[in-house]
Amino acid sequence: MAWAGTLVLASRTLAKRLVSPFTIVRAAALPFLAFVISLGIVVRAVIDNGLARALSHLVPGGTGLLALLAIAILAAVLANVINNLPAMLVLLPLTLAVGPAAVSWQC
Repeated sequence: MAWAGTLVLASRTLAKRLVSPFTIVRAAALPFLAFVISLGIVVRAVIDNGLARALSHLVPGGTGLLALLAIAILAAVLANVINNLPAMLVLLPLTLAVGPAAVSWQC
């Protein structure tokens, strides 16, 4: 839903003629957007080729305090090994089966 907020704010500033459309496009940081999309593609390939299998047995199946702490510890270790965004992209599909309690802290 971040895109909806962006659209509302951009429309408002354009309507008041505070900025030009070129300024908004330049502020969008398109090279960074391309980097994030590329990173997502690479992480997806790594997940599909074995990382998901390797990590799936480490993700607990419950939503209790200890299970959520174990997921948080796994996320912290993974974020230090491969960085924050790839760690979230790796753990999100693995924790979806656990339920909303495990997923909501990541988003």
